Amino acid sequence: MPLVSRFPFKTVLITSAIVLGAILLTTGILYGINTFTTKKTINITSPTSTSAWTKGNTYMITWSSTGAISAVKLEVQSFLQNYTISAGITNNGSCPWYIPANFSTGPNFKIKITDTADAAVHAYSDYFEINTMTSIPRITVSNITVTVNYKNGTIQTKGNISSYTSNATVFDIMNNNFQLAYQSYPAGIIITGINGANYSWTFKVNGIIPSTTCDHVVVENDSRLEWDYS
Repeated sequence: MPLVSRFPFKTVLITSAIVLGAILLTTGILYGINTFTTKKTINITSPTSTSAWTKGNTYMITWSSTGAISAVKLEVQSFLQNYTISAGITNNGSCPWYIPANFSTGPNFKIKITDTADAAVHAYSDYFEINTMTSIPRITVSNITVTVNYKNGTIQTKGNISSYTSNATVFDIMNNNFQLAYQSYPAGIIITGINGANYSWTFKVNGIIPSTTCDHVVVENDSRLEWDYS
């Protein structure tokens, strides 16, 4: 009797194992790429449990993340309210938030951050405190005029604007009087939308284009601010 015919079952098992291994390897190469995709996570680094923020001032919300998260939504929540800071901002790790002077106060606020493309990916900050202003607001600059030249040819002018914050910047003036969209970068804040008109904007102060971003230019009395699309 030939030797190979004595082990026909074993031969079939070995052949089947080789074929199955080849199929699994090919399938893994073709379809297993998502196995190595970085998991999406977000972690808020500021505010923390020791933060005590004061109304009428601007603070930086910061966070870290992993995975492919292109934009995030930012909200501040307490037991009695839910306030949207930004419905969608580029996921660059930070966002300035000006706390309105009429905002609620208390020790039980928290920031919620959410991936705009996947609501299941979200995180909360520690509870932190929002305090009332420590002194009576006072006008530090006054008689500011802002002109916005929109792309459709519309011109909007607001005059006799006053600031109740110390060392008010161009960004402070705009944020207190217009609906803004903006991006925060290491070099400063870039305004990308004014009253829903979202495109590139440049600004002048008293007819001069500053060499820095709008959050670094302190406004003086009787200043004229002009915004143009580009």
